[in-house]
Amino acid sequence: MRLTFILLCFLSTMTINVYGQLLYPSNSNTSSFNSGDDIGKYYTNLRNKMIGKELANITFRDSLGKTFDLRSLKGKLIAINVWAFGCKPCIDEIPKLNMLVKKYKHSVRFISIIAGGAVYSHSNLKALKKIDFDYTTLGTYDDIFKLWELKMLFPTHIILDNEGKVLDLFIGGRVESVENILKTNLNGK
Repeated sequence: MRLTFILLCFLSTMTINVYGQLLYPSNSNTSSFNSGDDIGKYYTNLRNKMIGKELANITFRDSLGKTFDLRSLKGKLIAINVWAFGCKPCIDEIPKLNMLVKKYKHSVRFISIIAGGAVYSHSNLKALKKIDFDYTTLGTYDDIFKLWELKMLFPTHIILDNEGKVLDLFIGGRVESVENILKTNLNGK
């Protein structure tokens, strides 16, 4: 129990430190990146590499036990949110993300992937973690970091077009950017 607590504290601190680098690049203090410039380069390179490409397919199981894979979701825009429980900015943006779900639920598929956690139902998230998240909540898929060539920077948002190709990718609390991509691509139909 004590080891789990120490590990959770460490992961929370690392998440906050990395997110702090996104907001304040001069305050670099994680081993993953030497400076805010490194995060900027990583982000630019990742976006350039991913935009217009399909993500490696992965099979998911949602909180209701339904299994599906990424390719089976083609036909709608897909908004993927990768986050962690120890990430305060992730938790803070959930109400805004829920507003997106209400606004676009008929034309966009919203998927939440929890890094480093178990599969949680919506009621469990609300009861155990005091989180009311309207995205389809999926469990831990730490292999997506390798498959999709992501670093553990939270929150990460990936928007896919109706063909399953990456429209854009955002790191950090960028709900307005996510909504702009959704609006632009829904209005273009």
